[in-house]
Formats: sequence, C-alpha cells, structure tokens
Amino acid sequence: RAKGVPLGQMIVSGGAALSPLVRQILADGTGLEVGVATTQEPVLLGSAILGCVAGKGFGSMSEAMAKMSRIGDVCSPNTGRIKAFHAAKFKIYGDLQDVDRSSRAIMAAADSLADDAVLDK
Repeated sequence: RAKGVPLGQMIVSGGAALSPLVRQILADGTGLEVGVATTQEPVLLGSAILGCVAGKGFGSMSEAMAKMSRIGDVCSPNTGRIKAFHAAKFKIYGDLQDVDRSSRAIMAAADSLADDAVLDK
C-alpha cells in the first residue's frame, strides 16, 4: 500500500490455512481479508491457470482465476479496540527499529574510535 499497490485480499493455503487463529492474526496484522483456497493444490492450480492463459484459453489472468479457482472461508480484520491495540503495537515496533538503527550507528562510530585508540598506543 505504501508503494501504491492496491491490496484487497490475501489468499492462504497449507498450514496457515488450517488455523483460524493464524488466519485472524494475518488479517489483523495486514488489515486485509484472508481467504482460504478451496483447492488442495493451489500451486498446481496456479500453474494450470498460467498455462491456460499462455495457451490462449483465457484472455487474462483475472478471467482465468475467476473461472478456475474458488475462495472458501474468509476472515476479516478486527476493528475497534483490537485494531487500535494492533496499531499501537506496530507503532512501538517501528520505534524499536528506529532505536536499533540509531544504536548500531552509535556503536559503529564508537568501535571506530576504539580502534583508533588502540593504534594510538
């Protein structure tokens, strides 16, 4: 989103798709709806979709995906207090990243000074 890419929904499969808790965490963490692929082999289906488009069976990826795939259960991101809680945690995460970068820069400068002090002796 920050780069202007329109995102509407995340589709999960495999282990993540089996856990309602993981799906909810993904939805809350990304702010996206999380849908479960209904096919047992989504990677193979993706290959088949690409093959159909390449073979001119469909005019576009969007058309092929609409005809050849289905989404099962959909998990929506929480709103209200839970959304605000996650936003606060994400803000703290960003702040901690800033502190880490700053700390590394300070220590890199200090290491350089310590090296110089050893050479001065």
